[in-house]
Amino acid sequence: SEILDYSAQDPNVQFLTASVVARSTNAYVDTLTLNVGLRQGVAEKMAVIAPGGVVGRVVEVGTNWCKVKTLLNDDLRLSVLVESSRDEGMLGGCIWSGDAMVGLQLYYLPANAQLSVGDTIVTSGLGGLFPKGLKVGTVLSVSSGSETYDACVVSEVDFAHLEEVMVVLGVSEGTGE
Repeated sequence: SEILDYSAQDPNVQFLTASVVARSTNAYVDTLTLNVGLRQGVAEKMAVIAPGGVVGRVVEVGTNWCKVKTLLNDDLRLSVLVESSRDEGMLGGCIWSGDAMVGLQLYYLPANAQLSVGDTIVTSGLGGLFPKGLKVGTVLSVSSGSETYDACVVSEVDFAHLEEVMVVLGVSEGTGE
């Protein structure tokens, strides 16, 4: 029901619901396998989301399956915005404290960025892979340097317990009516 509620929020985005059929076996879930593929219209680089926010993007597609690189994969980078101030940055790479992952690194924000703990981070739409405005996470902590801000962002997605996700098939133009 959460997926149905989420997909109804933006009628311009076409979603394909998929089940998670496998997860990577490493300490953190950096790859998922879904039960949809070429026959259902899935292609590489498509965004994958859940009601809690962005999950990752499709990196490999078979006839009836696909593999998804999640936000927890150190190789995935995502162009994002601070929702309240519209300041742009990049998200990617995990922040660790000992053996525990704390969150994801937000970097390349301008030095004058308006950023506070609790701010919502959303996709910027730049690069064309992720539609603009998808929730990514919430700022957990902020540190500033001389030229840029860095922050730790936590996702509401429970990657270890994901059962169903949505593949973003495309975004249609609003009719303006």
